[in-house]
Amino acid sequence: MKTTALSHRHGGKITALNAIEHVTPKGRGKRASWWFIGTVLWDDGSLSEAVEISPICVCAEDPPNNPEIAEAMGKLHEYLMQHGEWIGSEWIPQAKAFRQAI
Repeated sequence: MKTTALSHRHGGKITALNAIEHVTPKGRGKRASWWFIGTVLWDDGSLSEAVEISPICVCAEDPPNNPEIAEAMGKLHEYLMQHGEWIGSEWIPQAKAFRQAI
C-alpha cells in the first residue's frame, strides 16, 4: 500500500507498506516478532526499500483520524488473526516464519 501521511519514528517518511512478516527466533519459545516490510525515505535523503518497520515505528499526525494508519493497523490485526492466536499476553504464531503481501 502506498502511503503519503505516515512517518517513521526515527525520522523520515514511510512511502509504502508492502507486506507483514513474522519470525519466531530460536530460543524464544513460541514468542514471535512481527513487522511491516516497506519503503522509507529518510530525513537525510537516503531511501531504504524492503526495510523492516516495527509497528511501534509507524507514526502519523492525528492518528485517530488518519485513514492510512487505520488501514495499516487493520491489516496487521487481520494478519495476526489469520496466522496466530493470543495466549495470555503473548501472540503465538501458527508457523515459524511467514510473509503476506498487503
